[in-house]
Amino acid sequence: MMRRVLLPVIAALLVLIAGRSSGPISAEVAMPMLKATEPAGMCLWPDDDLRSSMSQAAQAPGEDAIPPADWPGREALGGDIPPLRIVTDPYPTFDGLGVDPENNVVVMSDENRGALLLYDRTSGHPTAVTEPKRHMIGPRTQLGFIAGVALDPQRREAWVVNNDGGGIAIFSYDQHGDAKPVRELEVPHQSWGLSLDLGRDELAVTSQQYQGISIFARTATGIERPLRTIRGEKTQMADPHGVYLDGPGNEVFTANHGNWTEMRSYADDVVLLPGEYIPGRFELPSIRVYRATADGNVPPIRTIQGDRTQLAWPMGIDVHRERQELAVANYGTDSVLIFAKAGGGNVAPVRVIGGPRTGIKGPVAVGFDRRNNELWVANYGDHSAVVFDADAVGDVAPKRIIRNAPAGTPTTGFTNASAAAYDSKRGEVLVPNCVSVPRISAFSRLANGNVAPDRIIEGQVTNLSRTMHGIAYDAVNDEIIVPVALSGAILVFPGGARGNERPIRVIQGADTGLIRPHTANVDPVSGEILAGDPSARGVLVFDRLANGNVKPKRVIAGPKTQFREIVGVASDARNNAIVVASRAPGGPSGLFVFNRLDQGDVAPKRIIAGPLTGALGRFRQVSVDPERGKIYLAVQAFRSQEPTPQKAADLYESETSLNKLRALLDEESSRPRGGIPRLLQAGFIGVWNIDDNGNVPPRMIIRGPSMRAAGFAGVAFNPDAGEVYGVSGDLNGYLTYLVPQFFQKPGPAPTARR
Repeated sequence: MMRRVLLPVIAALLVLIAGRSSGPISAEVAMPMLKATEPAGMCLWPDDDLRSSMSQAAQAPGEDAIPPADWPGREALGGDIPPLRIVTDPYPTFDGLGVDPENNVVVMSDENRGALLLYDRTSGHPTAVTEPKRHMIGPRTQLGFIAGVALDPQRREAWVVNNDGGGIAIFSYDQHGDAKPVRELEVPHQSWGLSLDLGRDELAVTSQQYQGISIFARTATGIERPLRTIRGEKTQMADPHGVYLDGPGNEVFTANHGNWTEMRSYADDVVLLPGEYIPGRFELPSIRVYRATADGNVPPIRTIQGDRTQLAWPMGIDVHRERQELAVANYGTDSVLIFAKAGGGNVAPVRVIGGPRTGIKGPVAVGFDRRNNELWVANYGDHSAVVFDADAVGDVAPKRIIRNAPAGTPTTGFTNASAAAYDSKRGEVLVPNCVSVPRISAFSRLANGNVAPDRIIEGQVTNLSRTMHGIAYDAVNDEIIVPVALSGAILVFPGGARGNERPIRVIQGADTGLIRPHTANVDPVSGEILAGDPSARGVLVFDRLANGNVKPKRVIAGPKTQFREIVGVASDARNNAIVVASRAPGGPSGLFVFNRLDQGDVAPKRIIAGPLTGALGRFRQVSVDPERGKIYLAVQAFRSQEPTPQKAADLYESETSLNKLRALLDEESSRPRGGIPRLLQAGFIGVWNIDDNGNVPPRMIIRGPSMRAAGFAGVAFNPDAGEVYGVSGDLNGYLTYLVPQFFQKPGPAPTARR
């Protein structure tokens, strides 16, 4: 009987994965997954008839070369292994917010489960969950890791932007469930904030990686160029988040975290932009204001910045024209800052709402209700949104609370978790966020279910930012190493760091050669830190104690390396190897193994690639086990890497890039349904020998419906406990697998098949 209960879960997972290349799954799927880790469900396996249907489907033709149904072969250890523990939050996490007093609704985005929730404006309860009037969720919505929200009261439409690719989706207030958007608009990758000005009939969109604001016509759909783009070094934008387009005042405001690097292409075969590269840097957080009619590389007309402002990771913003006030969701201080709309310079806010009574915890969005004289705040650090009088000040209790989980429910705080490391000194699993709220969360090894982290590294002085696709723990020197793509830097923290703590070392500057490092690793034996930089298309090796603007000891880069989008890197001093995970649409994708001391434009000595590897292109973090000579790879999906023209640095300046995007969307819309079910294309954790070469299947694997994840972006392991940790963006969490058999001495390498 218990075995039958899991079939609807697997079926639901199949439905939700279909048609979506990435993004979180719904609470309806996440909650049964959590329950499945309870003792009664620990050893459940799929029914034989399901196994049979999977085997038959695996032999159907599909878009990729599919290995035999018994892949990767009977000699592979592991297989369809259920997790020992799952850490994930099944409830929504609010991110963007929009208030519409004309229609008496408030709309909030849910970045944790990829959904849009519409509530009655007057609803709420001090402790109980408030049910939304409408809940857009499911594969047809095309909602993934969504952020900003904008509302059109006249047309009763809600706009929401995907922060990690997927563009803007527009829904009617009357839609519900797994509904297809009424319209869609492609925007640059890493877009975060939205603001509609109905008087000008224009939409403002911020992009973190573009360091800019794009202004579109409200009627724009599909692939259209923006009317104007404010972008360039003179703008002084640095990791822009919230935006407000003030048509009557002819101004546009944006909130900046302070991470800056020049945008250079890092995917596909796009030629890097010519000219001298300007290195990344860290700036103070700011609010910058431009003319709404501005276009190009123009300076702000005024800026709010400095120690008196109290700005710390400013997120969403809103303007009250009648009160002439600017509200800022100040994540770093758990408060809302109110400035004079016309303010500039190093000015203090006119008032602050914050303190334990307010219920403000990790605020990410604010919204004025001008008709009812209220101010709304959406919390990321708590399952709630709180409402105050518009003139509230200090540590005051909210008038109303909308909760998406019972009061006191913890939150894991994941937004597209994409990497992992194991802290052997403290017995903790370290997981960084990829999008929206940059943080490193540390969980007890035995954590299970929906639990809060034991400690969190986050805050303005940490210099963390999004796109942390790698993390490493140095057990010898008790240090944590992470990349910061949006500032062209590598950060080193003490192993026990917590809260708003500064890194002890920062590698950054023109001499470093770093452009946009996505992944990093450490070799404590050799005393070296490695950075994988897809924009530089190279691996840069630094002394472990490097600090500041220092040159790397070695660089592996050039045509012979065959690098494209580098997504993983690891060093193995014992076996004299550097392993690089690199992927490209229609190009070389796989594991590239070099001698550890290689430098310059050198060919890899071995390449693990081909259909039998299963690593066709949708993979990320790589880890090595030097003692046993093993390579671990986190595979997100069992299919080839798709082109990502949204990541092109010249998306709106180049017709070539726009045509690539048009062709991609045309191909997706014309692709016939059917073929290989997406569940069978699910990713896995694969393990190879360090001396494997060619089209070799994994020697060990975790893959199948029992693994309770659609794929993995990160992988770490703990040999002493016999555990492997898989980080899943689809689940927005991580899973622990008990596989002591993975930590035995390696056997003979399988023969490569071509």
